[in-house]
Amino acid sequence: MILETKRNSASDSCQIVSDASSWLKSELKGADVKFQYGACENDLWTFSSFTFLRDGDDEKLAFELKIAEISRVPYAFIDVHAFGKPQERRFPFFGEIESEDGKNKVLHYIADFLLSTETSE
Repeated sequence: MILETKRNSASDSCQIVSDASSWLKSELKGADVKFQYGACENDLWTFSSFTFLRDGDDEKLAFELKIAEISRVPYAFIDVHAFGKPQERRFPFFGEIESEDGKNKVLHYIADFLLSTETSE
């Protein structure tokens, strides 16, 4: 029953994901953060993805954030790992990003990652 409901509401899911993604893209662009973006597509998948690569102490780190809809609420899943080694998770995060509190948590998480990988030149 849930599967059939989800099949019939894919366009709603993608709209919810796209709205949340637009918010995050705006925040990242406003902070001059370079990222790769994969948009939600009704026929293929109903999530969006953001990726940025940063230099860690010993290796390049991948920050991967996916936005999906659960019960009409956008959620973010974040995974940080050594580039090319997704099985070596370091800092997973999962939380809603509909409320201001949820959005702030994600922005703080992103800022903490970026600041921890910042290099002085």
